Amino acid sequence: MQLHRSSGVLMHVSSLYGSDSIGGFGQEAREFIDFLADCGFGWWQVLPFCMSDEYNSPYKSFSAFGGNPYFVDIRRLREEGLLSAAEVEAVRETTPFSAEYGYLYRTRLDLLRRAAERTDAAERARVAAFLTDNPYLAQFCDFMARRRANGDLPWYRWQDAAARDEQEYEAWGFIQYRFMSQWQAIHDYAAHRGVKILGDMPIYVSYDSCDVFANREQFLLDAAGAPTAVAGCPPDYFARDGQLWGNPLYDWDRMRDDGYRWWIRRLSAAGKLYDTVRIDHFRGLESYWAVPYGETTARSGHWRKGPGESFIDTIKTALPGLDIIAEDLGFMTPEVIALREYSGFPGMKVLQFAFDSREPSDYLPHRYPTNCICYTGTHDNAT
Repeated sequence: MQLHRSSGVLMHVSSLYGSDSIGGFGQEAREFIDFLADCGFGWWQVLPFCMSDEYNSPYKSFSAFGGNPYFVDIRRLREEGLLSAAEVEAVRETTPFSAEYGYLYRTRLDLLRRAAERTDAAERARVAAFLTDNPYLAQFCDFMARRRANGDLPWYRWQDAAARDEQEYEAWGFIQYRFMSQWQAIHDYAAHRGVKILGDMPIYVSYDSCDVFANREQFLLDAAGAPTAVAGCPPDYFARDGQLWGNPLYDWDRMRDDGYRWWIRRLSAAGKLYDTVRIDHFRGLESYWAVPYGETTARSGHWRKGPGESFIDTIKTALPGLDIIAEDLGFMTPEVIALREYSGFPGMKVLQFAFDSREPSDYLPHRYPTNCICYTGTHDNAT
């Protein structure tokens, strides 16, 4: 990736203003792009576009590929006659200027299901063709339909994995089609205004996800489907017990043997959404902290070697046009630094990290290399 001096703003779509509980792909997104362009910014960074979890975080999701249904512009659906004005107004936020995720959880999916039921034959044909062209999104819709048929329980607690709610499958197909088509229009508008999109990709996926359910051989699971070890971070100055993330770990040997096929598809899909992709927790590609499954803290974990140069070589060969940024924060070692330099991916610098009196800091601006991204917020997800 060839970097040019430029600036941007990190603002997740959900944080845009709006009257529908959180921001989405409506007029608010275009107006934010206008603001960026008019101020001379060249980049808009967003957080992951996947569904958020029960804590409203997009870093744990049912799918690494599927789009967040909350971002679908319901006012566009009203304009097209798929929803009535009364239906849209009925779910309007109850507290102005407040992000009401609980309210969204109770109302939004049912509203989108209603719109899906009202689509005509032509729209249904477009959705079917879209799912054929995007098999990983079809896989996600299938997962959500099976989850619905099993009482919305995690896949490892399903009573009948073959059961599928067909109406739910069609609804999720409609949601993903509208999500992707609406975002494409926003992305095209950003390009028209000279603003590029920087997207974020978590390195790990959720245990209760389509990704694990449909690709169990790619993860470190036992015969019953339970993780043998989970992801986290070792104890440090900020957390004496470390961080126990709980994500299942990849079987990197198996992934290497099949040419990192799942990762190539994941990165390829991200490349269609964004102009540049930031891989979160890049250091986990060199070595990662593995905690035995069932532990309550990350203290008993240990370092395991990641895929390293093999992974870098494969994705650069398979996806030569994809621009990637390495989120290289955290516990850095000479080996991690060497892997980042080998990759050629720009690293990250956070200005607030510079003011540590214990030692000279590489985060001081006058010590920045040319191939890096600087953040002026308090952590890596800030501006």
